[in-house]
Amino acid sequence: MLVAENINIHVKQGEIVGIYGPNGAGKTTLLRTIAGLLRPLGGKIYFTGIDITDMSARKRVRLGIRYIPDRGHVFRSLSVEDNIRLVHTGEIDWDKFLLKINRRMPAANLSGGQMRLLSLAMAYYTRPRLLLLDEPSQGLFQRAKYDVILILKTLKEEGVTMLIAEQDAEFISSLADRIYIIESGIIKKEVLPNNL
Repeated sequence: MLVAENINIHVKQGEIVGIYGPNGAGKTTLLRTIAGLLRPLGGKIYFTGIDITDMSARKRVRLGIRYIPDRGHVFRSLSVEDNIRLVHTGEIDWDKFLLKINRRMPAANLSGGQMRLLSLAMAYYTRPRLLLLDEPSQGLFQRAKYDVILILKTLKEEGVTMLIAEQDAEFISSLADRIYIIESGIIKKEVLPNNL
């Protein structure tokens, strides 16, 4: 695992901020540390003005921080609808998440793109205050990437704040308000999307 050093980033409410860099640059380490899955060896992490550096991952979830790993996170043995019902008992806006599939289908039978859409739906229905997305475009065909971009833009319009780690420059540039470039665990610079 790569050690990230001297990381100094900020994400404003309602923004989409990108962390851009190649495999092994420290993107996943950074997101997992913010989510509380890894402990920092130094420094501080603040969320809405609260020092969460020593807070457990479970408590961070209660504050509204949601982490979606690069392969998404669904329960493969459950149906598409049952996955969402684990976190939401009300009405489901199927069209918002482009899930035009058999809702009783086991999640294990979904394509990579459909699984990503289901992960986003599940995260959305937990009412996140900060969504941490690790390489949401990874392994997806262009059409599926486009669907994910549409959904993330819709979530942004609804005020969902996102920090997205990504190595696809076109994908992250189409979404982010600002982008941090990371190399070998160090933030090199902050750029606007059209300067990536």
